[in-house]
Amino acid sequence: MSRVVLQHAGDSIQKELQTYLVAYGRPQLGQVVYTSGGKLSCQHLYHLSLPTWQDDKGQVLQRAIEKCLDLAGNQNANSIAFPTLGVGFLGYPPDVSASILFTTINSWCLKNNAACLKEVLLVVFSPDTVSLNVFNSEATRFLQQQQGALGLLAYRPPQFQAPLVFQAANPVTVGLAVAGHQQAGQLGRSSPPQGRQLQHKSRPTIRIISGEIAKASVDVIVSTVPPGLNMLKGVMSRSVLQLGGNSIQQELQAYLMTHGCAQMGKVVCTSGGQLQCQYVYHLSLPEWQSDNGQTLKSAVKECLDTAKQHAAKSIAFPTLGAGFLGYPLHRVATILLNSIYSWVDRHRGCRLQEVQIIVFTKDTAGLQVFTAVQDSINDSKGLTRTGSGRQSSKQKQSSSPQAPQATSGNATVVSQPSHWEPMNGDNVKLVDLDPSSTEYQQVVGLSRGMAVESIQRVQNPTLYQQYRAKKRDMKMNNSSNTANEQQLWHGTNAANISSIITNGFNRGYCGQNGTKFGHGVYFATNADFSNSYTLSGTIFLALVLVGESTPGNSQMRVPPKKPGSDRLYDSVTGPDMVVIFHDAQAYPQYLVTLQTQRSWTNHVVQMPAAVPINLPSSPSRGNPSWNPGNSNSGSFDSGDSDYGDNDGCDSDDGNFG
Repeated sequence: MSRVVLQHAGDSIQKELQTYLVAYGRPQLGQVVYTSGGKLSCQHLYHLSLPTWQDDKGQVLQRAIEKCLDLAGNQNANSIAFPTLGVGFLGYPPDVSASILFTTINSWCLKNNAACLKEVLLVVFSPDTVSLNVFNSEATRFLQQQQGALGLLAYRPPQFQAPLVFQAANPVTVGLAVAGHQQAGQLGRSSPPQGRQLQHKSRPTIRIISGEIAKASVDVIVSTVPPGLNMLKGVMSRSVLQLGGNSIQQELQAYLMTHGCAQMGKVVCTSGGQLQCQYVYHLSLPEWQSDNGQTLKSAVKECLDTAKQHAAKSIAFPTLGAGFLGYPLHRVATILLNSIYSWVDRHRGCRLQEVQIIVFTKDTAGLQVFTAVQDSINDSKGLTRTGSGRQSSKQKQSSSPQAPQATSGNATVVSQPSHWEPMNGDNVKLVDLDPSSTEYQQVVGLSRGMAVESIQRVQNPTLYQQYRAKKRDMKMNNSSNTANEQQLWHGTNAANISSIITNGFNRGYCGQNGTKFGHGVYFATNADFSNSYTLSGTIFLALVLVGESTPGNSQMRVPPKKPGSDRLYDSVTGPDMVVIFHDAQAYPQYLVTLQTQRSWTNHVVQMPAAVPINLPSSPSRGNPSWNPGNSNSGSFDSGDSDYGDNDGCDSDDGNFG
């Protein structure tokens, strides 16, 4: 039988079984090993090894059938097909095999009244008319003696009469099909009983949690790992290895010997070892600039698909790619959340009940970003997040489906700057500044005599909340006399401008204009210097969290540690420039177009001019850790109460002064 399956399903089935054999050894008799369906017209194959009739007398067969039905129920299968198990070389009498199958299926259906399984096929090989007659007779005898849960439909070979309906299906239709004939697999479906519906119709809860991925208590943990599957070489995978034990690495090594290195974005599944989970899904991801998140999107879907196959009730994702791979944090949040919402909308009948996104405990900026992105998605769906993490409909409709819930711990919502124009539902907005306004003139003053043609304020609430959360974190960890924040200039290729406005600065642009002082994002104290790196004549004036700095060099991919501390410097410096390595450390505050160059406003939708606002000013304060140039560089710390957000840290609203 297995040889026939292999011929039609393809070699991928054998490879999956070989992987299992290497990882877990030879399965016990009656144990179910499942694989994909390969090229067959099914989602899964359940593989069984059975003892001979003389050695067992049917005990293992009964338990094996129960295991198959349990697994099918857990995987939300609608149908399952059994062969005449044990009949043939193993010596099981056909009437005994039939009796065990019918009795076991009936008992299982009575115990699992809410299962999704609707149809069980018992498939008899077409030349074996003896077995077909035996199974047909056993079905009739069973129904006469048993008023159980089964409704039976029997299909006969062409030489027999039309199929007989023994009893209406309630709740499971059991069909007797003949392999090799056109009728096989074409069982007529009777109407299901009134009131029978799939369970778990509501969508899973989606929670954003502050913590550590390796300590999550869920069915499935998702972790990143280098393509060579050496867990010691990845930050996250090393943490998983330390808590989960060497057995996880051994399973990955077995996979490596059989399949080679992991493919980008493809799930490599192992057990959970000593972790509080059943499975770990290991992912290798490319750096951000190589595909801008396409692999991440497909990887999230594959993780959820695999979790469904494993009948998992809960799964936990980390902030995939947001560390050394250089993925912009808000893009990770957008891709993760949109992919999860999209998936759960299409799989409302699955067992998955909870999806967690775990943001590292110390990453307060990340928690803010994910919360802001989720709130934006909820708003678009007409949902709001309450303090308890539950969602309520803005327009209460009893027919509306239950929406995913959101939990964001103790995250503080950051107000938008008071002088911003209303967003009116837009995610990003460019506002043309009035040349006569104080705001416009202050930006011109910081340009040190550059001929300015126009200035646009960038209003991006998601990026701004990300930046403000990082600023709060920096203030908590640096000395009180450190001027953490400065206004600096950034020039780039015209092709990058739209992405920076939407997605912020990220290290994906690293190296385009050199990496002499480190592999990060560069900002200058002089507008003319930044303009020399662009042909568009358009540069950014950005809010940059410089914090405590140290001189940089071309080998640095992250700042070095501070003396006597495990904390890293916030940035590194070169002559009249600052290099940052965390995407949340800069906000593109203004887009400045210089004269004699083509205006960037020709490439974007024109925004209405902002109402002139008189902005307060105050003398700038120097940074004791680093102070390039003089006070005209725009180095400042914005004070503690510019617009009173009462979040316990300095609270600029984007004003100068």
